[in-house]
Amino acid sequence: MLIMLFLFLLNIFFMISVVFIEYKKPEEAILWVFVLLVFPLLGMILYAVFGNTLRLKLSYWRKNKELKKAYAEVLQKQIQSLQEVPNLGTNSIGSSMVRFNLNYSDSILMKKNEVAVFCWGQQKYADMFAAMRQAQKSIHVEYYAIDPDKVGKELISILTERAQNGVDVKVIVDGFGCLKAPNSLFRPLREAGGIVKRSKPFGTHFRNHRKIVVIDGEIGYTGGMNIGIPYLSEVKIRSPWRDTHIKMRGDGVYALQYIFLTDWIAMSRKKNSKTRNEKNHFLFSAS
Repeated sequence: MLIMLFLFLLNIFFMISVVFIEYKKPEEAILWVFVLLVFPLLGMILYAVFGNTLRLKLSYWRKNKELKKAYAEVLQKQIQSLQEVPNLGTNSIGSSMVRFNLNYSDSILMKKNEVAVFCWGQQKYADMFAAMRQAQKSIHVEYYAIDPDKVGKELISILTERAQNGVDVKVIVDGFGCLKAPNSLFRPLREAGGIVKRSKPFGTHFRNHRKIVVIDGEIGYTGGMNIGIPYLSEVKIRSPWRDTHIKMRGDGVYALQYIFLTDWIAMSRKKNSKTRNEKNHFLFSAS
């Protein structure tokens, strides 16, 4: 009887978590609630293996409390000083959009940005690799997939050379997206002092599909392209491959740096002085 009561309460907790704690998309939440209601025991097993992100999100929140606090302070400053933003009158459409994003999306207004748009892999790789070769302080890289082909090898070669010259190189890759990338691909970079972290390779949920590069805290890249020859349109069944990627200079780079750091800290097993210094060093010139 006690076991049945425990399983019943656990099932109720899972349904509450799906809707009110994990904030899953409506269609996903409805699906999991249906499964938990119709197939209670099987549903709990399936949810625990494939659907539950509560532990990951709680760990993410706990490890990033200081960083989130700094972000919240900037957010509040912008909300309070919205009227001081140039060219945004009280009744303008721009002002309404900024106010909406600040209040409902926790989205800080980033100013003074220069943006270049790339639609082809050749453009993106040529520009990004050239900027990486000029890095003096840091290169932070986060990708869903880095393929072990000529593009991936060139990226690791550049990062290795910069790490050998004292540049702080950090790389995050998704464990599932990089299943075919062997550890040997990243070994030269690690031996040069760079750090590479893989997210968990198993499970279909909570995958990291971000594509972020931040160089010296001043140049940022993000968009739809991973690292690999398909984006060069050199694979017959996927050619031509047209995608969109952007290069940023300005305050928007700090937002990319913030996202990278939250993921990096969440994947770190313990705090250290260097990580704490990074929090203060990169945030927030955008305030």
